[in-house]
Amino acid sequence: MLTKTQHMIAYISQHGLHGEITFRQLNNTHVEIKSDLETTLQYPDQLWSWMVRKFPVDYTNADTSERCELSKLGEQVISFDDDLEYLMLPGNETSLWFKEMQLIDLLGRKAILYLTSAPELNISRDSFVLKEHNKAITFDDQKAKGYGRLNIIFKVGDEKLFLRFNFTLKRGTWSMKAVEVEYRDYKDVLRLKGGIYSIPSAPLGFSYRCSSRNLVFTNGTDLLMLKDYQVQPWLNGRNKFGDVYDCVGFTTAPIWAGIVVTFLLCTILAIGLLAILDIKTPNRFESSRNVSSFRIHTLPPIPQKFGHPDYCESTGSLYNPKEIEKHIIPPPGFGTQDQYPLGDLSGKLQSRNKRYFHHYQLPGSSSELNGLYWDVFLPLQGIDSIAYRSLMIYQYNRANLENITETKWHCATINQYQKNGIYQKSMFTAQVLFRYPIVGRVLLRQPSEEPWQDTTIIFEYLIHADGSTQNNTFEHRWAVHNNAPGKDFYDWQNRCISTGNVFNPYKVDWGNRSIDDYCKPQLTAMCRIGALDIRMGLLTIAGSKRDAQQLSRRIFIDSNLPLSGRHNVLGKSLVIYDDFGPKARGERLACSMYGLIIGYYRRKVVAKEWYANGDPLTVNGKIEITQQSEYDISNLEVQFKGLQNNSGYHIHMTPVEANLAFPCEASTLYGHFNPFAVNPKLSPSPGQGSTEQYELGDLSGKFGTLDTMTQFEGAFNDTNLPLFGMNSIIGRSIVIHKKKRNARWACSTLERGYSPNEAREIRAIASFHHPTGYAYGYIKMTQLIHNDGSSSDTVIEVKLRHPGKNDRNVTRNHNWQIFVNPVGVDAAVKPTITRCVAGGYVWNPYYTQLADPLNRDLYERECGPDNPLRCYVGDVGARLGPIEN
Repeated sequence: MLTKTQHMIAYISQHGLHGEITFRQLNNTHVEIKSDLETTLQYPDQLWSWMVRKFPVDYTNADTSERCELSKLGEQVISFDDDLEYLMLPGNETSLWFKEMQLIDLLGRKAILYLTSAPELNISRDSFVLKEHNKAITFDDQKAKGYGRLNIIFKVGDEKLFLRFNFTLKRGTWSMKAVEVEYRDYKDVLRLKGGIYSIPSAPLGFSYRCSSRNLVFTNGTDLLMLKDYQVQPWLNGRNKFGDVYDCVGFTTAPIWAGIVVTFLLCTILAIGLLAILDIKTPNRFESSRNVSSFRIHTLPPIPQKFGHPDYCESTGSLYNPKEIEKHIIPPPGFGTQDQYPLGDLSGKLQSRNKRYFHHYQLPGSSSELNGLYWDVFLPLQGIDSIAYRSLMIYQYNRANLENITETKWHCATINQYQKNGIYQKSMFTAQVLFRYPIVGRVLLRQPSEEPWQDTTIIFEYLIHADGSTQNNTFEHRWAVHNNAPGKDFYDWQNRCISTGNVFNPYKVDWGNRSIDDYCKPQLTAMCRIGALDIRMGLLTIAGSKRDAQQLSRRIFIDSNLPLSGRHNVLGKSLVIYDDFGPKARGERLACSMYGLIIGYYRRKVVAKEWYANGDPLTVNGKIEITQQSEYDISNLEVQFKGLQNNSGYHIHMTPVEANLAFPCEASTLYGHFNPFAVNPKLSPSPGQGSTEQYELGDLSGKFGTLDTMTQFEGAFNDTNLPLFGMNSIIGRSIVIHKKKRNARWACSTLERGYSPNEAREIRAIASFHHPTGYAYGYIKMTQLIHNDGSSSDTVIEVKLRHPGKNDRNVTRNHNWQIFVNPVGVDAAVKPTITRCVAGGYVWNPYYTQLADPLNRDLYERECGPDNPLRCYVGDVGARLGPIEN
């Protein structure tokens, strides 16, 4: 990986070898090569040949046998075996070379002298730059007598020049004060020039380094100079430096300044510690101590299950596309990264990358990952990409100390961000809905206006729905076809013929040759764009919703499925085949009337029209919330001015009724929106916890209160503030509270934010105002329709009561449905058996359960909030629950 123009690193973790080889350009001729390698249990003793080859490694290919094929890496450019010898492990775990490419390796058996540039020698009016040396470096160890000598033989033309660096050892401290030089007839001792702080010296077991000044040995006329050096004798069998002593003198001004500052800080710290000595704080690491592992799972969690106990159970299994068997996986940190499943982060990273910054919360905790790591088997692109999968944190279950197990603790979807890591990547999302004879939902996601990027395809579920079968079916082909589907989506014969042929804008045609020989997952450009099953695999359709999550929920990555650009697939149809069905029907099982691939746009709400609750209105500003899809986090922008002794601000359950004198009261807006029944008494202090620890609508709890502020601006991210699905906040209200008595001060409705050039909002109302009717009020419905015909979720506002000004009756569990016909004269008749009969039957335009319409047990078992497409369109109560009147 090229990190700078003059600094390159090769990361290796494969076939028993783990570590890095670093190349650093020192000047126009010198390159420093540094290895930091270690073997694993797979191959503990090995001799490695090393070289540079022409092409880079394709890290999107997670197959270890294919990744390093020599045919893919190209011809050899440089071999290091001759000049720098083979890598022998153990032995070369940490080594330094200069190559011209020019490193001088001054590594002795019991001493190391490291230089970033060649020594410069001036003797007898001759000058030498000592670049080449004999590799037979020796160390004359006379430790018992208090001295040692590092012997190096350099090449000067065809002759030899000897340098012998003299070390002394006294009272556990070594020093280097002289060097013997021998060349032809010249032989002399050059002694170190400078004061006491110029002498390389350190306790035994430590090294000495100086980059700020040169080391000069002289006898008055002759001179040897070393630049930017590090040295250590008596290594005691190690092949790397010990801890470093630097060349800065103790009596320098910066040192004394540091001592004074440190003394002052220690005094202040002591006073502070005495002040807080008796304070007892909760153990913030209690949960962290139980963390057992970090893993990536195959699927993202189902957004609609957020807040439910089985939320993280919907992520599938450990991501393991190479299908590595569990019994051959090494213990965490003891193997190379190719030996673990791609998603086993703890296995690959635990106790690794020790040279990089880590900030452990729990020193000594073997399971903690907290810092900077690298991973060569964690692709962010290609068919094995981890994008839109999930990160799972496991913890130990110590309920039975004799059998400690692992349980899922927390999970989150892995989303794409811009390179700075701060802002989310702008994504374009398309949607496909299947209605007959199967129901299902598919999302396609790709970075906006970047058709060359990977497209992620998420099959949320596929379920047989026409009542003809309750069996699971397998090996279904699928493809994108040229045309939008017509009315033949429910035809018994020649179904979905209107969709045309497989989408193939580039006219890919292999004639009589086998498509399988050319169209492959790694060669998507050789395939027809619409031929998805050939390069991604076949589908499974569940017979019931009980098996749908396990069998039919899938995620695929493809690099040749554009959602923008000239040959995008929007407006095309997605067709699912059945090669084992009735021949009279044909091979096409489903395309659905709305199998059209169509835009699925981000959503935005704005609260900016404020209403006073009896007091003068001084507040102005807005709250703006956006979300790209249910798999993304929500982004909030808050701007308030004119605040007066305020504290909390929250999302409440219903919209504001502007015609009321006190529109913000609990009698109309009710309490905080809290669909997951979070107990606010157990929530952390404002701004101190994670968002799921607060009520969904408690914005000031999540991000901090408005105490003491007259104006406020903030931008936040929230994983628990949906604009999609049944718990969406669209159409609800924002209430700003006073600090005193928590009184409601001002409120505003969260309205959809959209441009009239992009979409329009349509509204419908069911009015219950018959003078002799049995319910009074209304049901309002709003929906956003985009220019391409795609639509948002429908927001339904219900306000019903028993008729009569003084009627205080409350009745519960009223089912509610939409019927095919308008209201007739029987809307207010007394006999319930004949009331509203003119409405006909429940609206079912997609022929749900057409093959077995009288099987109510099957319908009630399959239709529900977790399978809304399986319900009749008009059966609103089955999807959203009953009404309380």
